Amino acid sequence: MNPNKYFSINIFKLLLILSVCFLASCKNEEVEDDIWYTLTLNAGQPSDDGCEITAGTTWSSSDKIALINLSGTREITNLTNSGSTFTGTTLNLSNGYALGFLYPSDALTTAHSDTTTQVFYMSKQDGTPNTVLKYKYGYVSSVTPSGTNCSTSVTMNSVLAEADMKFLCNGAPIQNITKLEFRAKEGEVYGERTYNFRKKDYEKGTNNNMVIKNSKGLDGSATLAFIPTDNVLLEVSVFTADGQIFIGTNNEETSIEKGKHYSWTFECQKENGIAHIGDYFYSDMTVSADYNENKTCIGIVFALTDTEDGPINKSLTASPHGRIVALKDVAETGKCWATLIYNIVGMPDYTTADGKLEEGFLPFSDGKSKNSYFDEGHIEATITEDGRIDSWPNSGLLSDFNGKENTAYADSSSIIYAACGSAAKYAIKGISNKRFYCPAGGEMALLYELYQTGLISAATKQKFTDFEKRGYWVSAERESNRAWYIQFATGGVYSNYKMSSYWIRPAMHF
Repeated sequence: MNPNKYFSINIFKLLLILSVCFLASCKNEEVEDDIWYTLTLNAGQPSDDGCEITAGTTWSSSDKIALINLSGTREITNLTNSGSTFTGTTLNLSNGYALGFLYPSDALTTAHSDTTTQVFYMSKQDGTPNTVLKYKYGYVSSVTPSGTNCSTSVTMNSVLAEADMKFLCNGAPIQNITKLEFRAKEGEVYGERTYNFRKKDYEKGTNNNMVIKNSKGLDGSATLAFIPTDNVLLEVSVFTADGQIFIGTNNEETSIEKGKHYSWTFECQKENGIAHIGDYFYSDMTVSADYNENKTCIGIVFALTDTEDGPINKSLTASPHGRIVALKDVAETGKCWATLIYNIVGMPDYTTADGKLEEGFLPFSDGKSKNSYFDEGHIEATITEDGRIDSWPNSGLLSDFNGKENTAYADSSSIIYAACGSAAKYAIKGISNKRFYCPAGGEMALLYELYQTGLISAATKQKFTDFEKRGYWVSAERESNRAWYIQFATGGVYSNYKMSSYWIRPAMHF
């Protein structure tokens, strides 16, 4: 027999066998239609198990509990209070399916997929009792349906702690408090943390600030929920409406436990919170003109604003609010702007550097440039001797000072959107996640000018790392496959392909 023919016949037989096996497998793996089940839940409140903040409370008619199917589709559905029980419908229950329950249902921010974990955010509070987060969680290992109906009981235990706090200075309550920033002087504190529904406990989290704001003002006290933590010494920065800042601790380490209620008093000292351009900015949110080695410096003030997230005010010479530049780059090497050719919805696109030039050059400290192309590509962007904006483009890339907003439009993944994602994940101990951002075109150009004049540089500021003589990305696109950067070696303002590699220097509002 012809060996080639023999080989072809055997290959055909093998393919035929594989096809039959594949079709049989597909038939065996056919998924049945979704079945809806009605669940009745008796959700008991803890009474004698040490949960002090929920003992003796009762459900109200508006309460809803989220049902999380931990074994099957992992869909989330709501159970509504119907008197003594909660009822609702859910997909595809069967014997052995574990269920998790969370109150209130709006504490969840994901609707399905991997809902065995969820991030709890403490910033939803304003310091008043009516906004205290009273998250409770319950778990059952299995339910047994009878037809398309089933029922179960669970005890809803608190997953947070609660504290009543007083803030005093020289024995007197601090009035008109508009912001509180809690951090760990010793141990760890969490402004957010992931809760694992299957393990019924928190996963290891990142030590960061817990920031609480109240625009109406608090008079000397606050009531807040806290994520449990072990052996923490809390430090707080207290901000008032008139721009004052006070720093205090609760005097001794404590373990914050789920379901417990605490009473703390913070004796605070007034510190300097009024900033000038070029000041050192510390992790406790205070500032100083001279370096304080007893504090943790996290950046240098490069602009001033009237409010924390307000626009830069070029006429201000001092303010409790502004923007800082980080002491160093996010990495010792360059990163791409993005790995996707995609135009981000919401992020601005600019076709010119200053409203006229497609690319150009910023002046050096003498108002000129060492670059031979400067005369033809001159961008009018200058600063005063004390670092404030003097003349500046009112359109194009350099008119944009909204780096924080721009960064938020990009995916937080530092792999896909490296420029914005890496800046947002810039790690400083005691500073909440995503407070840093990738500067916009105007902000990075201002930093270039301040660096050229020597107002912000390693020669004049301790702990500051000079900018590389390389390009730095800004948070703005030119088009789907190009983004903008500023070349710190020449002052050039250019765009290039997003896969190109340039440096990233984060900034932050305060």
